[in-house]
Amino acid sequence: MDVNTVLVLGVALVVGLTVGGVPLMDVLRARSALRSAITSADGGNTEPHRVPPDPDDLDPYQLALLCGGPVRVGETALMDAFLHGRIRQHRQQPHEGVLTLLGPSRHHLHEKDLVRRDLVKAFRGRAGVSAREVVSRVAAGRGTARHRAELAEAGLIVDSPRLRRSLRAREKTAGTIRRMCPLGLLVAAAGAGTLLLARTNTMPWALLVAGLSAVVALMVAKTVMSASGGPVLRPNTCLGNRVVEVARERYGPSTDLLPVDTRLHGGMTRDQAIRRTAVVGFRALRGLASARYDGSRYDGGTGGEFIARGDATVSTGQIEPTSLEVLGAFAERCQSPSGGWEGRFLW
Repeated sequence: MDVNTVLVLGVALVVGLTVGGVPLMDVLRARSALRSAITSADGGNTEPHRVPPDPDDLDPYQLALLCGGPVRVGETALMDAFLHGRIRQHRQQPHEGVLTLLGPSRHHLHEKDLVRRDLVKAFRGRAGVSAREVVSRVAAGRGTARHRAELAEAGLIVDSPRLRRSLRAREKTAGTIRRMCPLGLLVAAAGAGTLLLARTNTMPWALLVAGLSAVVALMVAKTVMSASGGPVLRPNTCLGNRVVEVARERYGPSTDLLPVDTRLHGGMTRDQAIRRTAVVGFRALRGLASARYDGSRYDGGTGGEFIARGDATVSTGQIEPTSLEVLGAFAERCQSPSGGWEGRFLW
């Protein structure tokens, strides 16, 4: 093997490792930035034994942001609007995650929360909007930003523009790895195939080395990501994690929220249903949609019908009490193949 061949193969190896190493750097950078921010926040806490706030003392949207990130805020806003009779499934597209706003296209006087206003704005001038778009608009809206600042001020999360950029880059890295691995294998396969036809040519060897080295680096990045918490990292402080633990014990999927005699007559109150959505999210609720649901009515399996759509007026459209099956069915419709999302944080 002459010097030129060694040089070409060395360059190919460096190129492959560089291409595959970029995602790895994003993974490590985000983890380092988050750890540093949390250490600084917890280290500067003047009340190390401070009692965490009760989850019910937090706004449902703050609880959603703490438990699941900005996308969870969007999911909670959808459930809140649904249970208050503000939205329903689009009549012409009931199975495609398309929603219709009920009532005026401007927020009601009592809808003062910025998250609710962001949701209503997503429908302005439009007959139907996909649940995915509504969640995206709410997640990136002013209401979510306001609640994020309030949680950071309370010491429940760490937040800064730089940290948010790092966390978003790490989250996107998972998709980058999925896309780049097949490309790396394709390059390596092209090199191996060409090598069979031109044994003395250096270029096939270069393609093979570059492709395989890129795939190896990408696999290392994927392994490191899985070992360090997955693609999505929550910027919760120790105090914030204690709040999440209590909330999950109280509103987890298997938790009974009301006494037996109350549950037999209807299930959860509207506030409990909204807080459960904030804690577990649509993905967990979808597994609870065991009953048939056509987007406008829920058949509870007892021979009767439970209205779960809301009418044109808020007073007759509110749903209380409700059940896990109703919540799960609504989540199932919102996360249909055409209108769904992956439940990501998007910090």
